Amino acid sequence: MKRIIGSFSGTSVLRACALATLLAATGGCVCAQENSVSDSTALRVIILPFQNLSQEAQAKDQVMPRIYEKVESLGWYPVSAETVDVALRRYRIRDTGQIGWDHAQKLRSENGSPWILLGSIDLYSSDLLQVGISARLLNSLTGDLLWADSRFAAEDETPSLLRSRKIKTAEVLMDDVLKWLFISLRQTWLRGRLAHISESPVRTSMSARILIIPFDNVSGSLHADQMVNHVALSALFQQGFDVVEPGLVNEQARSLGVMPQGQIDLQTLKFLAEHFAADYCLTGSVIHYELAALPDEGQVPTIELNVRLLDARRASPIWSDHIRGSGSDYIKIFQLGAVRSPGQLLQRLLTRVVSSIRKQLALRNSQVHGLLGNS
Repeated sequence: MKRIIGSFSGTSVLRACALATLLAATGGCVCAQENSVSDSTALRVIILPFQNLSQEAQAKDQVMPRIYEKVESLGWYPVSAETVDVALRRYRIRDTGQIGWDHAQKLRSENGSPWILLGSIDLYSSDLLQVGISARLLNSLTGDLLWADSRFAAEDETPSLLRSRKIKTAEVLMDDVLKWLFISLRQTWLRGRLAHISESPVRTSMSARILIIPFDNVSGSLHADQMVNHVALSALFQQGFDVVEPGLVNEQARSLGVMPQGQIDLQTLKFLAEHFAADYCLTGSVIHYELAALPDEGQVPTIELNVRLLDARRASPIWSDHIRGSGSDYIKIFQLGAVRSPGQLLQRLLTRVVSSIRKQLALRNSQVHGLLGNS
C-alpha cells in the first residue's frame, strides 16, 4: 500500500484531520498532571518493546515498566504489554525498534489505536553508570512522526575534590532520563492541541521533509550506527524537520530488493523521495566510536563521523562534513566538564550538525528565492 502523502501543506492537513478525529473520539482530554488512568475513555497508546542496544540484558526489564507508568501519568491508557506481545507474535513482528506501514496498520486494527510509541535503550550501564533512551510517537493513520527525542545521563566516574560521587545505581539515571523525555513529549503534544484549538494549521515542523538512510558502521563498535541513527532522528525533529519514520523507509527499500547503508543509488533515492514526498536525505558513516582511557582525563568517549545531506529529488549532494569530538574537549578545569557518556557526546555533535544543516538550507533557499525574484 502506497502511503498517501503530498506536499508539506497536504501533510499538515492530514495531521490536523487525524488529530481532530482522535481528540473528538477521546473527548479531547490529554491531562498534564501526574495522575494514572485505566478507563476506556482515555487516549489509547500502543507501546512497542524498546530495542535494547545496551550491553545489559536486564535493561529492558528495568525501563519498560517505567515507560508504561510515564504514559499513564500523561492521562493516556497504554494497551497492556501482554496484548501487544500477542499481536507481535501473530503478525511475526520481530524488530520493534522501527515499524513498517503494513505492521502499523495491523497493530492499529488489532488494538484499536493509531498511536504507536517506540524507541530504543541506547545506553544502560551499571558499571559506568550511563543511561540513554530514544523514543518517538507515530500516528499510523498518516504515517507521521508527531514527536521524537533522545536523552542521556551519566555519572562522573572521576570524582574530584570539588565533586563527590553521589549516584549509586543506573535506575536513578534512568528515572531522570525518562522524566525529561516525557516532559518533552507532553510539551510537544500540548503545543499540537493548542494549535488545533485555535483552529490554526498543525505545523509542528518546517517545510522540509527528510528521510534518513542508515549510517554505515566501520567503527568496530556494535550498534554504534543504530545509536547514531536514533540520535540524528531526534536532533532533526527537535530542530523542526519533518522526519520520515525509519521503518517506513526500510520497508519501501526492501520492496525494491535493496538495503542501503551509508550510501544509496540514484534510482532508489528518487523512488523513496517521490513515495514519501521527501525533500532531503541524510546519511553517512560512523568511523570511530569508543571509550578511551586517557592518562590525565580518565575514560572519555571519542566519536568520528562522516555526514552527508542530499537533495532527495535531484539525488545530488548539498552538504557534507567530517565530525570528530572527544569528551575531553569540554573540560573546563580540574577535569570538570568532561563528557563521560558517548550518548551525551553524540547528542552534542549531532545537534551542531543539524544546526549547520539548517543554516545551509536557509542560505540555499534564500539564494533560490533571490534568483526567482530577479528572473
